[in-house]
Amino acid sequence: MILLVAATTFEIKPTIDLIEIQNLTSKIKIIISGVGSPATIYATMKSIAQEKPELLIQAGIAGSFKPEIKIGDVVIAKTEQWCDLGIEDHDEFHSLFDLQFTKPNELPYSNEKIECKYPKIQAIEQLRKVHAVTSNTTHGNHLNIDKIVKKWNPDIETMEGAAVAYICAMENIPFLQIRSISNIVEPRNREAWNIPLAIENLNKELLKTIQAF
Repeated sequence: MILLVAATTFEIKPTIDLIEIQNLTSKIKIIISGVGSPATIYATMKSIAQEKPELLIQAGIAGSFKPEIKIGDVVIAKTEQWCDLGIEDHDEFHSLFDLQFTKPNELPYSNEKIECKYPKIQAIEQLRKVHAVTSNTTHGNHLNIDKIVKKWNPDIETMEGAAVAYICAMENIPFLQIRSISNIVEPRNREAWNIPLAIENLNKELLKTIQAF
């Protein structure tokens, strides 16, 4: 059984429709978790407690930190980490690793990151593999964005990825996170976002993934 997790219905609506049309509901279970890590942790843990999936796919939109990763691009997270888990000390931010509350290679971490391990899927092998950070706040302030880029040098930002990556690493469940870029991470400018394009491209690749199984 494949568990497909998304924060909102509208992000994966075309895929939901196909699953229902092709009567794949016994093979693929859909979880709409809600936005942010707390809701995602609860929904994901509740689902895997009932039946451990062979593969967990998380799909949704994301923001890009890198100019070469453009709006509409679809990417796969190869690593995840939280960028808001720690303490502020005046102008500095210290992670749990900086404070030695967590060891950099202690399960589920590897060099302070969570590796997203999933089976090889030829249909999406060409997609760019990226380093992701997760925050319960989408960043739209240039000072905070600069700090995140300087400290973690991430490619994309999500609000749920590290939560599911953590669970899957701890429970030894293969985890594939597919994200489509809806915006650049910059001082907030909704006029520059393109959510419809991101959702369209996301579902094209997500459908390829599902049909590969």
